[in-house]
Amino acid sequence: MAVFVGTCQAQELGYEVSGYSGNVYVYGELVGHLDDTEVEGYLFDPNGKAAYFTGDWIGNGQFEGYDEDNNFYELELQLDDELEDS
Repeated sequence: MAVFVGTCQAQELGYEVSGYSGNVYVYGELVGHLDDTEVEGYLFDPNGKAAYFTGDWIGNGQFEGYDEDNNFYELELQLDDELEDS
């Protein structure tokens, strides 16, 4: 699984994700903390265009939220074997 844990006071978690905003595929890395469901990070489309995402972990490796232009995203955690296939 593509999750990392930092060693600061509030344990920081990182998630490698991919998903969609409408019909646009995106991928990126989100950061959150063990003590809440909020996540944030940058997502990229296949052309390399970046969007700053803020949202929530909603369970079962899924995330939902919006970028700075109010575009809605549905994302999923990428497992190691899925990353190797990309």
